[in-house]
Amino acid sequence: SRVVFPDYGGGMAWPNVYVLLIAPSGFYRKSTSIAIAERLVRAVDPTLILQQDPTREALVKVLQGQPTLFYPLSEFSASLAMWHKEYMAGYKEMITDLYDPHLEYHRITLKEGRIIIKKPALTILAASTLDWLREKLTDGDLRGGLMGRFLLIPGIEKEPDKGLNLTPDTAAQNSLTARLKRIHTMLPVAAVIGKDSLEYFNQWSHALERKIEKQTPDLMGF
Repeated sequence: SRVVFPDYGGGMAWPNVYVLLIAPSGFYRKSTSIAIAERLVRAVDPTLILQQDPTREALVKVLQGQPTLFYPLSEFSASLAMWHKEYMAGYKEMITDLYDPHLEYHRITLKEGRIIIKKPALTILAASTLDWLREKLTDGDLRGGLMGRFLLIPGIEKEPDKGLNLTPDTAAQNSLTARLKRIHTMLPVAAVIGKDSLEYFNQWSHALERKIEKQTPDLMGF
């Protein structure tokens, strides 16, 4: 949330990103991809990583102390099934709500009372197979906005496996880590978006809306 840009209605936004990798199990390296991202973030600041599926109150408490979090979910369908359980009531709705930028996010907890989270910025990187996802998704997940917030990246074709490598590209890793560290430690700043960029975005957005209007309402969230 250190880099913000103009949002609709005069507000400000920052890039909360929810990504879901969908591919067959086994050799498509979904978990490996998530582990690569997790190592990069860990090299910047280990406290940025949310290690497990906490309860709603626990997540609120973590976000209060660390509003910027990276949430890796190597088995998204298992997490989705947990979010549907009675003791996790309201968790899925909170994840959905946290996608939208909030300057202050207020929650009432049983133990702490009112908790205020300043500019929560949650990034989710998840993975699942199509079959498991089909089993766990409900109509509410599709219509209620949860899945509409995810960028779906399907693994359809697999490149030949290059095998294990004793000499990985450490220069590329170090460059990515250094860039993330600069963002993480920079002072909050409003990114300047030029007129050309805004016009391009608006044209793209309007074209997308017209395209979506022709689709079945059941798939509107995607």
